[in-house]
Amino acid sequence: MASQDDDVVKTTNGTVVVAEDTDEYREYEQCGFQIGCGNCKSKRYVCKGLNSCNTAKGALIFLSFVAFFQGFVMNGLINGVISTLERRFSLSSSETGLIASTYDIGTCAALLFVTYIGGRGHKPLWLGWGTFIMGIGSIVFALPHFIAPKYIIQNSVSCQNISSAACGETNLRVYRGFFITSQLLHGIGATPLYTLALTYLDENVKQVHSSIYHGVFYALSLIGPGLGYLLGGQLLTLYTNFGDTVTIDDENVLWVGNWWLGFLIGGVSFFLLSVPLLLYPRQLPGTDKCRVGRGKEMQQMSDAQEVCENEDFGKSMKDFPKAVVIFFKNPAVLLLTLAGAMDNGLISAIATFGPKYYESMFTLTASEASFIFGLLAIVASAIGQISGGLIVAKFNLTVRRMLIMCIICSVLSFGCFLIFLLKCANTEIAGATVPYNNERAINCSTTSCGCSTELYDPVCGADELTYLSYCDAGCIRDNSSHFSNCDRVLESSGVINLTAATATHGKCTKGACPNKEVFGVGVALGVLLVFLTAQPALQASLRAVPFNQRSFAIGIQWLILRLLGSVPVPNILGAALDLSCSIWQNQCGVCGACKVYDNVSMSNNMTAVVATAKGLSLILFIIALYLYKPVQSDVSEETGTESSSKMATNGTKSQYESTGSFKQLPGDTVNNDAGHDNPNFT
Repeated sequence: MASQDDDVVKTTNGTVVVAEDTDEYREYEQCGFQIGCGNCKSKRYVCKGLNSCNTAKGALIFLSFVAFFQGFVMNGLINGVISTLERRFSLSSSETGLIASTYDIGTCAALLFVTYIGGRGHKPLWLGWGTFIMGIGSIVFALPHFIAPKYIIQNSVSCQNISSAACGETNLRVYRGFFITSQLLHGIGATPLYTLALTYLDENVKQVHSSIYHGVFYALSLIGPGLGYLLGGQLLTLYTNFGDTVTIDDENVLWVGNWWLGFLIGGVSFFLLSVPLLLYPRQLPGTDKCRVGRGKEMQQMSDAQEVCENEDFGKSMKDFPKAVVIFFKNPAVLLLTLAGAMDNGLISAIATFGPKYYESMFTLTASEASFIFGLLAIVASAIGQISGGLIVAKFNLTVRRMLIMCIICSVLSFGCFLIFLLKCANTEIAGATVPYNNERAINCSTTSCGCSTELYDPVCGADELTYLSYCDAGCIRDNSSHFSNCDRVLESSGVINLTAATATHGKCTKGACPNKEVFGVGVALGVLLVFLTAQPALQASLRAVPFNQRSFAIGIQWLILRLLGSVPVPNILGAALDLSCSIWQNQCGVCGACKVYDNVSMSNNMTAVVATAKGLSLILFIIALYLYKPVQSDVSEETGTESSSKMATNGTKSQYESTGSFKQLPGDTVNNDAGHDNPNFT
């Protein structure tokens, strides 16, 4: 319920006064629901019992939990179960790559429509139904477990039938359609979350507090993927069919873990969270004052001025082309968007290939590398998001000072990412980086992929050489961690008899690089500094566009972030790292992922891509600072508010200050903001 202090702001003869509180105003801003579609709706049924959550903090809590589960499912669980899906449904790497990328396809397809129409509409409704759609997508992702033929382990694996065991039944590939459909629904449903949710929070809190709310929101979205990956890893240690007794463990290539349960958990969570979001009002109680004076730092543009003066702009689709043109004519926002695309692509690339790089460079197990690297990245990103928001709010930074902050952080992060120049000696892997015993040159198994292997499950021989698998070492498998009678190991001069020719599971750690802690800290600092620029860049983007075009501007921005950032940059880095591959996986006659890298080449290629992306981001931030021209040059650089002396002299508020318009109408009332339909906002 709105208090007397939270009533509507009016101007009468140029003086700011407070409108009288009314029951209609209070009812409109309470939680409730309507039944109907379009203009055919029932009256609004108020749910007064939920008004304790009808605040900006309450909305932040629900939206943050939605962001958490979005990251939990889309960026955590899915990435963790990709290899299991390949094994269970006989999918190729290109097919699982398509499954992963259809999320971005769904998002890009819906972005402009959702942000242009939803930006003028009832944002909580768009957010609630978007969350519900993500719930449907999560349930659809788990459906193949229940409708596909039950997975049965038919035979044991030996070195002679690895290929046939790994390839499985090709007729199961038809179920990839469920995963693609699910990811499209995920992408469409998540579209309002990172566009309309940001502007809903921004317009319902004071401008100085907006960055803190956004920082908390993004921090939860970054914690989700980490917990999703960890939970997904734990679930994969459980057999996919509950109640079945099996004789193999999760180290066996025929093992299929429980990949589907996490998606059911996520789907139910989305359904539950969609309900309170659907009940939120179009605007929160007493938030009209929060919109006052929001246009002072907008980029100086004649087209943007016309948009601010025209309260009907954006209500019709005929305004869509002009809205797009206005965005691309705004140099500061466009450059901020391109800089964000480079940073977004950089972080996506590091998140994708960082654990594999860490594993190869420092001779770690896959699980150890993923845990350490993931933990450092998640903590650093969350701290960076929250700290960036706090700095903007604490020092009440203007757009110009936000850009300076972005430049400083970019310079420091560029220096931190040079830690990728740290190189370690290659692990001595027989047939990959060093010759086999009694051989003078590297003699690998060559296929159309190059040097390749069907099974990569490294073992450490008694001769202190790492082999691609126990099969490659010529061993007999005693159990999951110990192997004996290894013919290749016996050829070593240091092994005297067949009894001593043994091997253990995992890479040899002899000569392992000792600088993994330094490397981890360096990368974590670089990631922290990148995320430290996220909130200043977002706040600068919101303030530099017309107030009623913020949702659409954020939509275009997210589209560019994906098309020029998170989609191409990881692919570019993957292609660059492939150039340093020593051994490829060749499964079912198809070239798979790289299993062994040359560390020196990998370091150089990684540094080149990371430094290029971060360098471009830095240059774009500098140009954005140079081209940024606010509409009011007398905005105080110290406080971000208009000169107090001018306010004292004038004693009035212009229509521009209260609505983001420019025309001085001292005797008129404030124009109705087309972004809401409050009957008492005049």
